[in-house]
Amino acid sequence: MLEVCVYDLKQCLSYSDALGIQESLTLAGRSGWILFTPNPTISMGNRAASSDLLLEQSLLHQKTTLLKTSRGGKTTYHGPGQIVGFPFGNLTSHLPIGKKDSKQVRPFFEFTMSKILKFLNSLNIENQNFTIDEDKGGIFKVKDQIFSKVLSFGVHIHKRNGVYSFSHGFALNLDRESLDGFNWIIPCGETQIKMDSLFPDPLPKMKFKNLCHELGNFLIEKMN
Repeated sequence: MLEVCVYDLKQCLSYSDALGIQESLTLAGRSGWILFTPNPTISMGNRAASSDLLLEQSLLHQKTTLLKTSRGGKTTYHGPGQIVGFPFGNLTSHLPIGKKDSKQVRPFFEFTMSKILKFLNSLNIENQNFTIDEDKGGIFKVKDQIFSKVLSFGVHIHKRNGVYSFSHGFALNLDRESLDGFNWIIPCGETQIKMDSLFPDPLPKMKFKNLCHELGNFLIEKMN
C-alpha cells in the first residue's frame, strides 16, 4: 500500500535532505510519496548545460543552491510556492496492475501524470485547462489558447539489490512565489517555454497545506 509523507510546509526542506529521506524510506521497504516545499534550489539533470544558467555561478550561490543531479532532463528551479513530490519504494508498487513488469520511466510518467491531471481538474480553476506534454516533461496550463508550464517531471530509475527504485520526482508551481527563480535559468533548456503557477497570488498557509494533502490522496489512488 502506498503512503504519503507530508513534511512541515511551514519550514522548507532542503532538496538534498529530501533525496536522503527518499532513499532511506526505500531502503526501509516502504512505498509512497514525499511531499514538501523546498529551499531555493536549481537542479541540473543529466542533459543540463552551463548555458542554461543566466547568472554567474557566484551570484547564483548567493540566491540559491546549485545542485547537479542524476535525474533526467535539463535545468529547473525549486523553491517556496511549490509542492515537490518524490516517489519512494520499488517501481512496481507505483504502477497499475497491467504494467507491473515494466522497468521503464515512461509507464510511471504516464500513470503519475494522469493522477496529477485528475487532481488539477478537480480544482475547477476558472478558465484553465491542463494538458500533459511528455516531450517537454510535464503538465501545461492552457488559458486563452496560451500554454504555460506548471509542473516539471524528472525522475531517475535505478536498480539496487534486484529492485527498481527512484530518485527525484516532480515539482508543481502552486502560487507566484514559485516563479522568481526561473528568471535565473533557461527552464528545461528551452527558451520558448513560459513557466507559470496555478494561482496568481500567494496562498494562505492553510489552503496550501490542504492542497498538498489533496494531491497526496490522488497520488496514492490506485487506478487499473
